[in-house]
Amino acid sequence: MATISPIPAVAAGRRPTASFTTTWLSPGTAVISVFGELDAASAPEFDAYADRHTQQADKIVIDLSGVAFFGTSGLTALSAFGERCGTSNVAWSLASGREVGRLLEVCDVDLPAHRTVTAALHAVRSKTTRSVKLIT
Repeated sequence: MATISPIPAVAAGRRPTASFTTTWLSPGTAVISVFGELDAASAPEFDAYADRHTQQADKIVIDLSGVAFFGTSGLTALSAFGERCGTSNVAWSLASGREVGRLLEVCDVDLPAHRTVTAALHAVRSKTTRSVKLIT
């Protein structure tokens, strides 16, 4: 049974541009789903939300398939999250979806990115979490 804990990303005085949910597949495996816009307004909230999960999980997948807009602040937040996972011994990967995946390809970033949640979960469960080019 999955436990879902939705948290809207709300900065003081602003309308939320993103929301986040967590689905716990097992006590140590979490899928964090992002919906809306991962931009300068929501990236700090995403960063804090995702970081809290590194205390409870040893495997994390970030699902970006529900992201309508992905700004450079989102990319910075993902990179910082990846560094923290590395120092915390947390295996992580991301499911980029089609739109974010194209951006990651164009930017030629080195993140553990996969097109689907299933592929990203397979990667973290197999502990093949090294940074790789986007797998299409």
